[in-house]
Amino acid sequence: MTSTRQVFMLVAAGVVGFCAAAIAQQAITSRPNPRADAAAGRVAALASSQGIPAAANAAGRFEGTEFGDPDEAVSSVRDLTAYSDLVIVGTVGAGKSFLSDDQKHINTVYEITTTRLFFDRFGQFRTGQVVRVNLRGGQVSFPNGTSATTRVVGFDGIKAGGTYVLFLHRIDDPKIAAAAGELGTYRLSWGSQAVYEVYDKGAGTVPAQRTIGLRPTGRSRSEVAKLLTTVKEDPFAEIERGVAEGQALHDATRTAR
Repeated sequence: MTSTRQVFMLVAAGVVGFCAAAIAQQAITSRPNPRADAAAGRVAALASSQGIPAAANAAGRFEGTEFGDPDEAVSSVRDLTAYSDLVIVGTVGAGKSFLSDDQKHINTVYEITTTRLFFDRFGQFRTGQVVRVNLRGGQVSFPNGTSATTRVVGFDGIKAGGTYVLFLHRIDDPKIAAAAGELGTYRLSWGSQAVYEVYDKGAGTVPAQRTIGLRPTGRSRSEVAKLLTTVKEDPFAEIERGVAEGQALHDATRTAR
């Protein structure tokens, strides 16, 4: 018994010692580092004043964040459609990142193959065609071996191979369109409130029937985000109803903006 008790006490002491060491290490690594913070501040200021390439050249690699979502929350699919020129379901393909003209932002243009078309204001697309969508954020490399990455705060982005519902607004800027390879490039009509990942929920109530759901791609708590990600029936049916209502408001809303 004495031997067993001694072994137990030794093991317990070792566990306590390990935990104490881990806590001490965490405290060390989480201590404020004024020098590192100051250096990061200088690099961020450089990116803001002289551009991302200058910041990457100074640090070797630049990582930054941007704010991309509109402040106002959208309350319905109808309103979201009214802000949009194109509403689709699509599968994400290749993406190409590039610097903005002022070199202070990174954008990525994705090729998205349309699998379902809800609304097309200009009548340009059919199922199976590719839509080019420009999103803020991405990664670029420079000839001197440096690189830069930027991400949008509160937005998880989209992933190659994933399928998404997208509410889109056509970009009329020819420079952005040229970077995408052709005119007619689109952007999200209302930040992360305008894009949702499609996923398979499994078997439905009818044998051999699969049901789908939508996941948010951002941190939005808007009513439209809650509706589309919690609806119990087919979310595509909910979108179709909202799109039908939104088309009537579309022209008036665009004129007001």
